[in-house]
Amino acid sequence: MYLATHLHSSARATLAALASSPLLLAGGCSQMAAQQLENDHAAFNTAVADAMDRQMLLNLVRLAHDEPTQWVSVTQINTSTTYRADVSSDASFQGIAFEGARAGAGFSYTPTLTFVPRQGEQLANEMMAPIPIQSIENLVSAGYPLSWILFLGCERIQGVESFDVNVRDSVSTLDREFARTIALFGDLQRRGLISLSLVQKPITWNWAPIPKESVTLTAVMSARADGSVLTPRPDGAGYDFVSVERVPVFTLYDGTEADPAALELCEILDIRPGAGDWKLVGLEGAVQGDFMTARTRSLMAVLRLLSLGVDRADIESPRPVRAKTATEAFASLGDDEKFSADELRSVLRSVFVVERSRSAPANAAVSVLHDGSWYWIREDDRMTKQTFALIRDLFDLQVKPLTSMRPVLTIPVR
Repeated sequence: MYLATHLHSSARATLAALASSPLLLAGGCSQMAAQQLENDHAAFNTAVADAMDRQMLLNLVRLAHDEPTQWVSVTQINTSTTYRADVSSDASFQGIAFEGARAGAGFSYTPTLTFVPRQGEQLANEMMAPIPIQSIENLVSAGYPLSWILFLGCERIQGVESFDVNVRDSVSTLDREFARTIALFGDLQRRGLISLSLVQKPITWNWAPIPKESVTLTAVMSARADGSVLTPRPDGAGYDFVSVERVPVFTLYDGTEADPAALELCEILDIRPGAGDWKLVGLEGAVQGDFMTARTRSLMAVLRLLSLGVDRADIESPRPVRAKTATEAFASLGDDEKFSADELRSVLRSVFVVERSRSAPANAAVSVLHDGSWYWIREDDRMTKQTFALIRDLFDLQVKPLTSMRPVLTIPVR
């Protein structure tokens, strides 16, 4: 009697479990689908980042070998997901298999990225136009050292000239004060005595006063529509056209008036020592008030400079060695009025080294195969990885995606 009752109840429980398993599986699939969405998002974020990293490294290698670059954009991201579910039961009591049941489920997915070549006038202009001053500030705000940014992206600041990045195998001229300038920027930034930031400032756009007779109701309303004002000058000589803009501002803080390094920097840049703000503007369209001028390189020029860090030596030669810190290397720039491309390459490799090998590297943060050789950045080379991240961020700031080419992630949900 006990046996019959026990078998009957076990069978009923097992059959009930089996009968309800489709509902359990349906609920499980729903949970898996939600989890799959999260997993796919992270996986494809990583896939796109890896693809763009390899593209950047490959183009740096091409530039190192004097080859043309080629850029692509991700236009579509798809994933095909396959779900699997099964129900099984096992156990026995004198040959009767009704003791237990279990359900199992799983999934697999296949990622697909669609790329489209970028070319044409828009890309050429973005690659060859001077980097906006605001992008320089954005990189500083992102935490990159100001000295690195000036070394890589600045042709001139105030009257101080940098080196010519187009000279690869001969000599280049360099204002010795440029080397000292970037060294001083690095020192003062580390000590918190200077900063570069975006600040809302009233900007006066006219040098000569605007005549009173030109300030009509139409002119006033037009200025207000643009978020600007026509304000009378204190001396009554006319009006100024003023707008509030977010502009890059170089700030000297309290304490700089007595700091020897800050005083030296002010003397080099020909600015007033002591605490104060200096608007950082391009050479064209300087504004009124205290300002400093800067001329930036193009993104392509910065890439050509970084390509000097790519190892082009014989593949059996020892790996390139970083002999100096960035601070020591920047300081050494001013040793000679003229220096060779090899000397510039040595300085550049203080912050950026791409190694070369015959076989695929095992400890690479990013690697590409080019012309039978592997080029790669070491996973434990933090300096190079930071510089590589800088150039990736600068590329994203400078090169805008086409409206019709914004990538869309498509994930099936079941």
